[in-house]
Amino acid sequence: MENKNYRPGVYSKYRVASGIFKMAGRYGFYCGPAIKKEEQDIQPAQILEFTSIEDVFKFIQPGDFTEVCRMMLEKGAEKVYGIPVSIDGSPSDAEGYKKAFDEAAKITSSGIFVCGSGETDVLDLIKIFADTCSATQKEKVCVCWCETEQAISTAQKLNSERIVLCCQKSKIFTGSEMKQLYTAASIAASIIEGGPLRNYIGIPLSLSAIETISEETIQEYLKSGVTPIEQINGQPECIRCITTKTSSSGEDDRTFSSVGTILSIDDIMVSVRTRLNQLIKGTYGFTIDSIASQIAVILGEKQRTGTIVSFEPPVVYESENDPTVCIAELEFKLRSCVHQIYISAQIEI
Repeated sequence: MENKNYRPGVYSKYRVASGIFKMAGRYGFYCGPAIKKEEQDIQPAQILEFTSIEDVFKFIQPGDFTEVCRMMLEKGAEKVYGIPVSIDGSPSDAEGYKKAFDEAAKITSSGIFVCGSGETDVLDLIKIFADTCSATQKEKVCVCWCETEQAISTAQKLNSERIVLCCQKSKIFTGSEMKQLYTAASIAASIIEGGPLRNYIGIPLSLSAIETISEETIQEYLKSGVTPIEQINGQPECIRCITTKTSSSGEDDRTFSSVGTILSIDDIMVSVRTRLNQLIKGTYGFTIDSIASQIAVILGEKQRTGTIVSFEPPVVYESENDPTVCIAELEFKLRSCVHQIYISAQIEI
């Protein structure tokens, strides 16, 4: 037992733990081909859970699968869910990815999802997967890639606030092969690190080189919902991380263009659901006022951290058809993800 000190003064103690910092509640997902370790009994579409890089190499041989998981874990993911579409490293068709997506859709955790294929039919499935997860309160933001010549048309076809699309090839280290997958994985890892409060403009990426594109192409990508990367003084940077959602009902609509907007909404709704789940599973005699109070506490916390600007008092009432059902109406103003500032100056000399 530690001896008690009776002398007046200020005392402290601490413990230093080495290793990668884990951010609670931030999860990564990867679905792609893998080469399993011979001693491991793994099947395609099986969900593997990794909390450290050592966990990944325990099951999977070095390759793209391990690199993608490593990038997300090194940026602070509390856990990475790996779903191999094959276990011998061979590419999979759309049917193989669908099986993996169906399994991934069962994971209740929200997070950032990376897809190992850039094929059009697989990206079509990704959109269905993202919509399904959102509808079942298992929200995922999917970071995908495609070939350069298909980037603009693919982004416009997907047109989803839950899909980030890139197309430039990159290297993760000197001497490695140039792949779009590495670009997508690095963007996903940076989103995991940044969380809902980051603006996702000029983000340094964990890459050694990036395929260069012209300024005209950058403008076209930003207009069309493709996330562009440039190299500044040898450092690849994400110019602006955007979703493919650029229109609604055929009209230009940039409401959900910023990935930070979607992350903020998910953060608020998951927080409210989690708090109310704790309430509903606890005391039998909680009231409508206590529900409203708990929601107000969450919204107040989000206002203090800057996720929202303001909110109205929650309105909670019993359903007219079922007294055991409560309806809670929330109204809040989300912070703006400002990405441009125009300066107008009047100068006298």
